[in-house]
Amino acid sequence: MKIQALNIRNKIAFINSLNLTYTPSKNAAVIKKLPCKNYQGCSRIVIYLNDKWVLKVAKNDSGLHDNYSEWITYNRCNKYEKRFLCKVLKLGPGFTWIIQERVLHKKRRETDQSHEIAVTIKNNVRSLRYGHALELSQLGKTKNSKYYKIYDYAK
Repeated sequence: MKIQALNIRNKIAFINSLNLTYTPSKNAAVIKKLPCKNYQGCSRIVIYLNDKWVLKVAKNDSGLHDNYSEWITYNRCNKYEKRFLCKVLKLGPGFTWIIQERVLHKKRRETDQSHEIAVTIKNNVRSLRYGHALELSQLGKTKNSKYYKIYDYAK
């Protein structure tokens, strides 16, 4: 299934044009009107900007916390640890959004390896070792990567 992306080149200009506010519920309404497929979790909406990047927009206070948590976690990791995490390119004002590296979800035949991969990631990324419920479904590979990465690592 081909995922519809916006194919945005100038990510920041596009996001600024949305006029996102510090009120997550208003932002969710703006995002839902975009002419592209978006995915919703409990706290955030994810939009595919292009082949390399996604935009995660907070829908509520929990989403604001998740955006901040992923930003901090990624930026506190060393170079070795970062290879297991999707890169966070930019954090929006008030933690309302982040631009994060896009991953391709794992294939069915790779599901059996998920537990082992998740344990490896958790053991290699110091900030995820304690008090972090790492979900096995949150793994994928970037377009040209041989390593699995976790794309939702908010605490």
